[in-house]
Amino acid sequence: GAGSVFFTHVIKATEPVIGMVVLLAFTGKIAPWSVNLCMAPIVGGVAYAAVKPGTVFDASALLGYASLAALGSTVAFSIAKLLAKTLMTGETKEKHNLSPANNYAVLTVCSTLVLLLPSAIGEGPAAIAAIKAMDAPGRFIRQLVSCGFLYYGYNEMGFRVLDLLSPVSAAVANSLKRVAVLLAAVVFLGEKVSTRKIVGSSIAMSGVLLYSLAKTAAAKKPPRKVELVVEAEEPGKWQP
Repeated sequence: GAGSVFFTHVIKATEPVIGMVVLLAFTGKIAPWSVNLCMAPIVGGVAYAAVKPGTVFDASALLGYASLAALGSTVAFSIAKLLAKTLMTGETKEKHNLSPANNYAVLTVCSTLVLLLPSAIGEGPAAIAAIKAMDAPGRFIRQLVSCGFLYYGYNEMGFRVLDLLSPVSAAVANSLKRVAVLLAAVVFLGEKVSTRKIVGSSIAMSGVLLYSLAKTAAAKKPPRKVELVVEAEEPGKWQP
């Protein structure tokens, strides 16, 4: 109810592109154009598969709360992954025993200490009232705790993947995850297999394949040699 779902899906699908921009802004590094160009079918395929048919396109919603919140979330997530990646060095792992799992555990504890009190003050009374109004609050709490453990495991696995990949490659894998969620909804929730989902998923997976092939090819290329040409002044021509 916060705004257009269309732009929310599109913005979240552009995570690899935003990750590339964040990496360039913070480190000055960028992959070759042939690698970055492969992000186009990934973003387009995920957005096309996720958006439901008949969605109304309203350009004014691009500056709405939902779109800006989705953009802010995606940028913050990309920055967080980049900062987490900087901690995943061999020296840090050996000196502080910060494996990817321990790294995520420490960050989770720090986040909890920072956000627990503000969350309790802002949402606590409303949450307690909503739970009391339920017919089976005990069942809801059990499901909530189970969901929390599963979500923790999901993010820990994300950190393990991030340890093996670059932040941009991890963002590409995360975008492909959205396709997996759509397919899981078909298998487990009984949603209909639409032509849109099949086409969008196929385009996105083809884009991931192209991205992997382009990145492998770029890694095999030798680094470019930079030649410095210095022009010297002829003797006697320079005047102070």
